[in-house]
Amino acid sequence: KTSHHIVRVLALMKHPLHGTEDKGSCQVIVPGRELGREHDVYVLAVDGAHEVCPKDMHIAALSTVVEGPLDGLNVKQIADRELGSALAMVHPAERYFIEVVPCLEPTSNGFVERTFVTSSYDASSHVEGAVDEVASIYYRITGSWPEVLLRR
Repeated sequence: KTSHHIVRVLALMKHPLHGTEDKGSCQVIVPGRELGREHDVYVLAVDGAHEVCPKDMHIAALSTVVEGPLDGLNVKQIADRELGSALAMVHPAERYFIEVVPCLEPTSNGFVERTFVTSSYDASSHVEGAVDEVASIYYRITGSWPEVLLRR
């Protein structure tokens, strides 16, 4: 079932993120409370040193949970409203790719069906939520937590 929507922007730039002291790669998490929002805004930036883009380019990924209505708005209008402060860190960009996607959640815990389904990826720019969910499924299937998590 759909629980909420996420807006994501991928920006291709010829400069590092503004306000990061020209760092080629970084992660910025802007607390929602600083923006008058309920949800945080995530910004991840990488440069050509990671060999994911040409040496003179930078890629930024911005995302957050959509808090306002979707009706009657196109994806750019939604991105501007929800990610406005973070978009200022990437302007001007050579190209933007924008999507608004539903965040889906399983409708059962999988015990009856013996089918275990994960939720959609969340808005964060790290994988902690996905790791926790995979660990939860592992526990539901085997009855024990993955050993690698017990060493944390």
